[in-house]
Amino acid sequence: MMKKLFLIICLLVSTVCLAQGGAGIASESEFKFINNLSYHKSMFDATAPLDYLKIPFGKEEKSVGGQDQDSLTEPYSYGVPWAFRMTGSGSVWILDSLNQSLKLFKADGNVEKSFPLADYGKIVIDFAIAPDGSMAFLNNVDGFIYLTDANGQKSGQIEGFAHARAIEFTPKGDLLVSHPIMQAVLRFSPAGEMTEQLVADQSLSLFAAANEQLFGLEINDLDASLYLRTVASPAETLVLARFPYTEKHPGVTYAGGEIIGVDATGNIYLSLVACHEQGQIYRERLYKCTADGKILGELDILTVPHLAPDLPRKRVVAPDGRIVAFYPEEANYVLCTYMIP
Repeated sequence: MMKKLFLIICLLVSTVCLAQGGAGIASESEFKFINNLSYHKSMFDATAPLDYLKIPFGKEEKSVGGQDQDSLTEPYSYGVPWAFRMTGSGSVWILDSLNQSLKLFKADGNVEKSFPLADYGKIVIDFAIAPDGSMAFLNNVDGFIYLTDANGQKSGQIEGFAHARAIEFTPKGDLLVSHPIMQAVLRFSPAGEMTEQLVADQSLSLFAAANEQLFGLEINDLDASLYLRTVASPAETLVLARFPYTEKHPGVTYAGGEIIGVDATGNIYLSLVACHEQGQIYRERLYKCTADGKILGELDILTVPHLAPDLPRKRVVAPDGRIVAFYPEEANYVLCTYMIP
């Protein structure tokens, strides 16, 4: 979490540093602004996202709630949907909490199906879909996780999740809950019974390997490692791969990163960002790895920024391996994609 917070600060500080002439760093010709972020020249040819789907903001069926749909006196969002997930067919589930619906958008922008969320409280911040199609919805204000069948019909609820951050299902259908207040990841059986409490820092992800062990990403100044949590307590891990930052740029270290998700074949995807201490981005790279840590591909990317730091996730992995992100336009919520070669 601290690494992610530092990254946000870096991105904001970069504007100030460059506006003041970049004191203490190389000449301005080595940097330029792309999407309002300051990049080092090594990133000038990095890959930009490809727009996939534009959904207008609004209250209509084929729109999603944005800033104008939020409360002016007591806002509940960052002006964008809280979460989204891709399906194998190319459709996208959007958690349209401000309009109290979960909507499945086809690639042409039409709504294939939708489920009402009004019974789950004023604000639902995350959802997850199990291998059998059943679903879970997290309301971390009221502190409940609501369980449904594949048709959106409520089948149960679990309480005690005030301030929980995100949820995921494992390959065999266990529900994982990230709970920063407890400094743990909680595991629940399909019947809703807690079976495991993994005490951990924010380096442990909610994404599980085929054997149900969780992946994690440990980030230090000039090194990062992908690991597998092999034993819950006391914590034991197996390092699968390392990602050293070997370029000799004084003042540049890893500033953040995350495990993004797992594709349909079990490959794991992650991102790492290296920034100068004054905020300029020297690298933002996506990695694709096998479940045992072999690096299959990597891609340097350009980001379209957004001011939504507390969303459960900023990017997701589609079943086919595409990495899907989002950014807001004035009138639209835009989903965009990257593909690691």
